[in-house]
Order: sequence, then structure tokens, then C-alpha cells
Amino acid sequence: MQENLFHSKRRELLIEIQKQLGKKLEESLAVASYIANTSDPAIAPLTMMSLSHIMHFEDIVKTAKNGDQNKLALILETYGGESDFPEEALKRIHTYFDEFYVVAVNICKSAGTLLSLLSNKLIAIKSASFGPVDPQLLISGPQGNQSIAARSVKETMENTIQDFIDHKIKNIPSQFKPSLIAAILTSQNYLLYQNSLDALAQTEKVIDNYLKPRTKINTTKLKQELLTTPLSHAQGVSIDDLNKLGIDTISLEPNDNLARLIIEYHRRAMRALVMEVQGNNAVGTLLFENENRSLQINVKVQQAR
Repeated sequence: MQENLFHSKRRELLIEIQKQLGKKLEESLAVASYIANTSDPAIAPLTMMSLSHIMHFEDIVKTAKNGDQNKLALILETYGGESDFPEEALKRIHTYFDEFYVVAVNICKSAGTLLSLLSNKLIAIKSASFGPVDPQLLISGPQGNQSIAARSVKETMENTIQDFIDHKIKNIPSQFKPSLIAAILTSQNYLLYQNSLDALAQTEKVIDNYLKPRTKINTTKLKQELLTTPLSHAQGVSIDDLNKLGIDTISLEPNDNLARLIIEYHRRAMRALVMEVQGNNAVGTLLFENENRSLQINVKVQQAR
């Protein structure tokens, strides 16, 4: 972890984004950012939204406030993470601000999409990519920590394994004996399965608690399209798709002046994580930032691969 020393130009951009976004919305607001390094899939488990980072998140939210601002715009880049992070982040935000907006630039998946849905308004570059609100679980394997989608675990346990067994019994019953079926079933990770069910239930509960009171949002359809029946965890969802589900959105064309500022800030933030890391064999994973403060989390490359 380090205080980021390349903050000066990004600070200027955050101040200008605050001015232009405030002018566009005709509101006084603060701006902060939560930027995960999405450039390298190998470090994805280390960039997950996690309660282990919630104190850093709260610090950047709290110190973003200048004067009597009661609204926060959060620039967000993430592949997602733990199912309980979005609700906890929302609670921390509401400790200091009455309302908050998510500003999505590029990648805002899984728990990032859920946090976007919980915001009072979603502002996004038109090309920004959202996804199913399928929570991710962190598991340890021979190649180190890996993230896995909760719904994938549920699908595997409830359908894929049984379909495999049924297929083998039908086609080669002489070779597929009861003892082999028992070995397959007993070798499964049932704790991971239960954790997946819990994470999915937690996500559905959050949607019901926070989005059902918003009369424009069809939560039944939203859960169907984003939680229970998406084709895959990687399925792309656009800001227009979210708008059709009743989410209050503002779509920015990439050549819009405000969009250009946001994209330039995002470019420099990603560069800070990828190229401007102090220390040998280190890589930046997360950047928490506002105009007053910048905090970057780095890890050794050997730990990330």
C-alpha cells in the first residue's frame, strides 16, 4: 500500500469532472473513484471488491466531501467481487452523503453492476460494459487464489454433474457403476456450493430491499435478466439495457466533453496501476482517490500469478 505520488494531474481532472458534472446535473457534488486494475486477468482475484478494503473505501468517500455537498459521484472500474460489498459500501456512503451516483467508464461487472443499480443515478460512457449481478467467490487452488462465479457453482452442482451421470448411465451403463457415481458425488465441494447459494440469496435480498421501493424498476424482470437466467457470468449488459429495466441512467457519448475528461482520468488511473508502481516486481491492484487524497494498493507480481 502506498500514497500515490502521481496524483497531481488526476487531481486536476477530478476537479474539472466535478465542475462539469455538477453543471450538467445542476447540483453541487463531490467526486471520488474506485479503480481496479482490469488490464491483467491474472490478478483478478486480488482486485475483487472485498470487505477487506472497505475502510479504504470509506476513507476516500469521507475525505471527498468539501463543505456542504450532500451528493457523491463515484467513478467505478471493477470486475466485481463479494456479494456483501455493494450494500456495505452504500451504508458507508450514506454516512456522509444523502445520495450517490455511479460513473462507469469501461468495465463495471458483477458486484460493480449491483452497486450501480443501488445508486440514485447511473452515469456511463455509452460503451461501458456491465454484466449479471452474479457474486464471485474466492477459492484456493494449486495455482493460487482464483475467483469463481456463484451461479456457475450452483449450475455445476445442480445440473452439469447430474447430466453427466445420466448421460454415462444411458450410454455405457456397464462401465458406470454405483461406486463410481458415489465417488463423483462425494468428491464435490459442498461448502463452496452452500456459500454460492448464500451469496446469491444475499444478492437477491439486496435487490428486493433497495430496488423494490423504486416504482419504475421491475425487480422481477431485473432479477430474471441479471441474476437467475443470464447465459453466462461474462454476458455483456449495456447502459441502455439497464435503462430498459427502469434504472435512472445518463448515457454519455465518448466525444462529449465531460466523457472525454472521465475517459482521460480513467486512462491515467489505469496507467498508475500498471506502470507507475514503486518497488520491484510489484503491480497495482486498486486505486482509491479523490481530489484530496490518493491511496494505491500494490502486490508483488509473484503473489499475483
